[in-house]
Amino acid sequence: MRPQWSAGFQVMGDWAKGEFLAAGQTPGKEYGCAVVGAAGGYVMGGDVFVFPKQKDPNATAAQAKLESLMLTPEVQVAFNAKKGSVPVRMDLDVSSMDECAQKGVAALKDPKRQIPSQTYLISPDENGALNDVITQYLNTPSESADDFVAKFAAAVKSSG
Repeated sequence: MRPQWSAGFQVMGDWAKGEFLAAGQTPGKEYGCAVVGAAGGYVMGGDVFVFPKQKDPNATAAQAKLESLMLTPEVQVAFNAKKGSVPVRMDLDVSSMDECAQKGVAALKDPKRQIPSQTYLISPDENGALNDVITQYLNTPSESADDFVAKFAAAVKSSG
């Protein structure tokens, strides 16, 4: 049986920012943000917009116009301030963004602080197996830490 929890935290991604904003919460007050590791790394992930190849020149022109608009400094800052992510452009003034975004941008500007997401490093099957082991452990108070470690190692070996 594991000991009673005395503290906790939850790792969230940028998708949580909208909920915090809707609740009138502010980073540094009601919630915090942290970067990973002693050097303050930034876990790299990403959302993408995909523009399928078009035969119609008007559709291609519309895609180019949307791309151009999405990458303007004003749209990048405004969009990411609401979403909680950081701009894809590193040449922008982000001083109007909150402290979490500013920490993220600072980390991204240093290649040594860029940490790839596990989804870049392992297969979807292995990621799913590890998530299953973690979920089971968090939802099974009687499971010991040693049992968790053994199951985690087995999931890595069987998926790799």
